[in-house]
Amino acid sequence: MERSVAYRRAKAGDAAGIESLVQRCVGPWMPKSEIRIDVVRCAQNEGVGVHMVAFASGQVVGHVRAERKAGDFEHVAVIAICVAPEIRRAGVGWSLLAGVEQWAVRNGIMRLEGICKVGDHAAAGLFQKAGYVCEALAMWGYARNRDGEFMSMQQWARYLVPRPNAAAE
Repeated sequence: MERSVAYRRAKAGDAAGIESLVQRCVGPWMPKSEIRIDVVRCAQNEGVGVHMVAFASGQVVGHVRAERKAGDFEHVAVIAICVAPEIRRAGVGWSLLAGVEQWAVRNGIMRLEGICKVGDHAAAGLFQKAGYVCEALAMWGYARNRDGEFMSMQQWARYLVPRPNAAAE
């Protein structure tokens, strides 16, 4: 069954749908109130970050969040992506990732770093297909499973512009 999917920047009212989607996909992340605050913060200052959502049948079925790193790393943004299991492999993740990459280029981001759980073959496959390289495995304090335990995560990265001195490597 083919579903029509619509894409746009997230709005504060999307926070409950984003929270529900992320809970179904990866477990606890951040509460709806914090998601709403973060969505509004990114909407008010596009250079800080972006939340994008995909809708099908009035429900959030995909979400991607990108946030610019601070300080010496402001040319880098970290992304996290989530697609509802029932609509995976239909191009939703690919479209969300393309939207984030457009945002990144518009805002002077040179490098994107994506994170996903170890064993999340769908996300890892998406990053790999899009030209990202797995650079690290880590246990990050904000990534917990449904039991509240820290999860092992993979970090994927892609330069959106040629790296300085890349030809010399």
